[in-house]
Amino acid sequence: MVGQADYGLGIDGDVPLIDRNVYFFAGLAIFLFANLSITWFLKSLKKIKATEEGKGLRNYSLKQDLLIWFNGFGGLVNLVLSLIMFFVGLMNLSESRDAFTLSFYVYLGPILLVAWFVYLAIILTKNRTVSN
Repeated sequence: MVGQADYGLGIDGDVPLIDRNVYFFAGLAIFLFANLSITWFLKSLKKIKATEEGKGLRNYSLKQDLLIWFNGFGGLVNLVLSLIMFFVGLMNLSESRDAFTLSFYVYLGPILLVAWFVYLAIILTKNRTVSN
């Protein structure tokens, strides 16, 4: 990678540049913050006592579905961040400007995130009443 990484679109002649070391460590900090936040939330969610008759987060099946959702969300966030970092890195290679052919992967991230939140909506609207 060149010494200065261009991370913007260059609209209106403005070319935002950042040092490649700052780019690397900022990306690392974002990964770390995202993973620590999701891990903290998962640990907090696991501490909640739940039964099948419970309401809200105290319902065992809802709690299990949310644990699965957040585990998948953590992986998806890592995938999306990796795709973005990879794409910006390719855009800044001094030898190649063929990274535009890989722009599909930048659009893939938001599509996957929207689909994952639709799955969350399905989880939250699922009927969890226990019939006796």
